[in-house]
Amino acid sequence: MNFQSEKYNERSRVIGIDPYSKSKIMSEEICSKFCKKHKIKFTVLRIGNIYNGNEKKKWSRNNVSLVQQWLNSLKKNIALKTSSFENIRDWTYAKDIPRQPLGYGYDDGINSAIQVCHLLNNQNKEMSEIIDELPITYQSPTMAPFCKDEEKYQVVDELVKQVEKVKSDKIKIDDQIISEILTVNGIRFSFEDGSWGLIRASSNKPSLVVVTESPTSDDRKKKIFDFIDDLLQKTGKIGDYDQKI
Repeated sequence: MNFQSEKYNERSRVIGIDPYSKSKIMSEEICSKFCKKHKIKFTVLRIGNIYNGNEKKKWSRNNVSLVQQWLNSLKKNIALKTSSFENIRDWTYAKDIPRQPLGYGYDDGINSAIQVCHLLNNQNKEMSEIIDELPITYQSPTMAPFCKDEEKYQVVDELVKQVEKVKSDKIKIDDQIISEILTVNGIRFSFEDGSWGLIRASSNKPSLVVVTESPTSDDRKKKIFDFIDDLLQKTGKIGDYDQKI
């Protein structure tokens, strides 16, 4: 595909036009054929919308790089809505993906494979055995109740205050007291048994983000959600969920 003259999107056929991109596709093909031959279940994970400091320098990508388009529109003070089909995209900064001491500050497939080999060698176990030993947790899907863009951050701020009061008053939720609260982005509150709930504003669409998890039981996970949902409904500013438990 000639990126200078043809438009492309996520539905375009995956091909490589340089050694770097071709090596990525070849790696997928090799893994895919090997797993199919040996009847191994596999998943190809494409991180997707990664950007880095070089975006501003790649003048030849002005027509294809959405990050470059965003930078150009910012300079002109015009809005640019980037979307992946019906959903607005999330973007990940390259250096935020693999951190030290295992990563180098950029995505490196070979290094990732080496770290998996180290894990298997140090454990002296099969991959399936390591996976089977992981603790069982009960996690909700990521739920997104509708909330207007101009109201969602205010709603979250109010919920932060309410949850902090629940903690200070030692009010129990399913016989558990909130032991810790993090308010870096919205609020995540944790309980004594490791269960937790999360509420934050979506960064790219008119909705909130709600997730709950419990290492104890599926019922506790549900009760934490009921607690959150009750707070949200009382605001009168929440619409339908995209999905619920």
